[in-house]
Amino acid sequence: MKFLLQFILIMIPFCSFSQVITVSEHLSIRNDLQYELIGKLKDRYLIFRDKSNEYEIQAFNKQLQTTWNKKLEFDKKRVQITALVNESDKFHIFYTFKKKGKYFLKVQTFDPGANMIDSSLVWSYGQQFYPPNPQIKVSKDKKKLLIYQLKQQSKIEAFAYDIENYQAIWEMKFEPKDFNTYRDHKEWIINNDGTAFFITAKDNRKARKEDHHYLVYRCKSGLEQPAITNIHMKGKMTYDVKFEYDNLNKRLIAGGFYSEKSRGKTVGYFYLNANLKNPDNHVLKFQAFENEFMNKIMEKKLDQESKGVTDIAVKEIILRRDGGILLMAERKKHLERRLATAGRGYVGRDGSRYIVDYYYDDVFVTSIHPDGEMHWQTILHKKQYSQDDDAIYSSYFLMKTPSSLRFIFNDEIRRENTVSEYILEGDGSYDRNSVMNTDDQELQLRFQDAIQINSKECLIPSEHRNKLRLVKINY
Repeated sequence: MKFLLQFILIMIPFCSFSQVITVSEHLSIRNDLQYELIGKLKDRYLIFRDKSNEYEIQAFNKQLQTTWNKKLEFDKKRVQITALVNESDKFHIFYTFKKKGKYFLKVQTFDPGANMIDSSLVWSYGQQFYPPNPQIKVSKDKKKLLIYQLKQQSKIEAFAYDIENYQAIWEMKFEPKDFNTYRDHKEWIINNDGTAFFITAKDNRKARKEDHHYLVYRCKSGLEQPAITNIHMKGKMTYDVKFEYDNLNKRLIAGGFYSEKSRGKTVGYFYLNANLKNPDNHVLKFQAFENEFMNKIMEKKLDQESKGVTDIAVKEIILRRDGGILLMAERKKHLERRLATAGRGYVGRDGSRYIVDYYYDDVFVTSIHPDGEMHWQTILHKKQYSQDDDAIYSSYFLMKTPSSLRFIFNDEIRRENTVSEYILEGDGSYDRNSVMNTDDQELQLRFQDAIQINSKECLIPSEHRNKLRLVKINY
């Protein structure tokens, strides 16, 4: 009865007519190197904790009370966790370790009670001077993994792994032509069939813009070397871009922003829909921004010489069932300031002290038809400012439901704050609502690290003075 009364008192400041907010008790993370939300398995919410010299799974019940914690045992006392992949009834932890001078990549599978139910060697790297640094991409259905690493700054070693059957699908070593990892855009994707795509941009600069193109390296079972597709950008420069694979329509999709005179600003969006088995069968559409739209984003009237949008980045691409996309972008910038006084900020290479200002402002969404024509465009206004926090409390979390998208974010980056949301409908219309207030609650919500549990529920971590709390929103 005492707990029930406390729970009701905690819930009163958060309740509204549209959602129920549940908050867990504090967990000290002072000695944790990292943590990661796993999600909901059966009737428990799980998080993984790396506590420097031990690893632990922490469980919470539906009321976000801690119910149990369990230590995990790996091959060595200290391993390098590379990926955590969850399913509805189990989760997998991939890690590297060294044994008798050799390095290995291994996976352990656990049930909802954090009991190990399987263990498998994924890859043997053999003896090498430096420990491997594998990067991992997961397919949309969470059944296939792409594991890759760059060696000697220009050589790529990659292989695909079938999680269900615990076996490698293919492996490949190749060296992209004239590849510069510091200069060229690079992106990896793996689809539900286990085919991977390495995409890199070439000649993306003003002096060579007529030659600007993308090379798509397709890696799959049965190929000894990647199949290469060249996609020419028709004399435009890329300002920013993100690629996705459409598993439903079997197409490689890209959405981004292009530049004409200077890569310092963008003047429009572009959309790519490519069938890599038939390189001539693709859509590449460029669409200039309207003057009114640019004025709203830049918050000033632009003249002919200053036309364009700056400080924006592609945040995410949502695939439409018809082959079109929703292109999500956010306006953000980081500014360093040199300090004349000591005691604040970080110390640069020159010995001076600096502080970093983070600005995360408006989000805009463009709905694009499969032929590249614009369906609608919407600006969702917000203003977020913080200092020296790596912007961990900024930006937003996107919750996807069958009927709408919810953009949930902190109104301001401070301890006492209002959390708001935009509910975006399929026709581009939206509503803005207040979700909760964090006054006197010791909450600082990290929305970029939130996870969606189902169509009505999400889980958000909160960090405040080295204490972790979980916040659950039920719509």
